[in-house]
Amino acid sequence: MTLPTAQKPILFYASRCGKCRLLSQIVVSASLHQIERTPIESDTAEELYQTHPEARQKLVLFHPAFADGKLAIGAWVYAAVPWTICKIWGAIVLTKLRTSHPSKI
Repeated sequence: MTLPTAQKPILFYASRCGKCRLLSQIVVSASLHQIERTPIESDTAEELYQTHPEARQKLVLFHPAFADGKLAIGAWVYAAVPWTICKIWGAIVLTKLRTSHPSKI
């Protein structure tokens, strides 16, 4: 997985922190596995740090749909994750509605 080709949101979390591991797994489950998680110590995270050094060793949410390649870093992730999950759920619901009742939408 590399950032320039990432199609899904990626949550970068601290793998050494038990609470972080648990919470990041909850995020993945709540997003119906549409958000991927990656440790901040990984090669993928290192790629991120090359273009965004301000994100080094911090909680980060990368989303390919964020304008101008912006990231949610640090405390902003706490707001961005629920927003992203709601958008994912909304897209899934709309897709289901369109396929089950195409003439009504």
